[in-house]
Amino acid sequence: MKEVPNKETPSEEVSLKSKPKKEATEYEAVKLEISKNIQKFDKKVKVHTESPYSFNSVSLKKREEVVPTSQTATDLITNPTYNTIGKFLGVDTVHDWDRDCDKVFTIVEWAKQKVGNDLNKIMKWLGQQSRTLPNMGTKTIDNLYIYARMKLNE
Repeated sequence: MKEVPNKETPSEEVSLKSKPKKEATEYEAVKLEISKNIQKFDKKVKVHTESPYSFNSVSLKKREEVVPTSQTATDLITNPTYNTIGKFLGVDTVHDWDRDCDKVFTIVEWAKQKVGNDLNKIMKWLGQQSRTLPNMGTKTIDNLYIYARMKLNE
């Protein structure tokens, strides 16, 4: 028969002292020599940053070409030549002028190159051109604008 331990007599004593700590083992890495090719890529990369005060370096860049500004609708309405030819081409209301001011400007400049600065000659010449053109758009101004762009780019 086996002996049953008595509950009153403990077999092990309980100690309040902490157990001794084991010392941490130190590991050493094996030193390997890195090839020169890999050493080139281990160098620190220089990061070039733009000054925060030059917020738009493209716009601050000096340009050789000067782009001419186009005429606005209010500039063309106040000019009697453009206003008369615009009305002749069917540009009546303010929203038409806002939409078609570039077309009127291009057509008038093309006509000035061909005929000269006289308003009556320009009107007569544009009338002849509008009658001889095939119908490529919905309005006379669209047809003349397309034709003027083709002739100006030649």
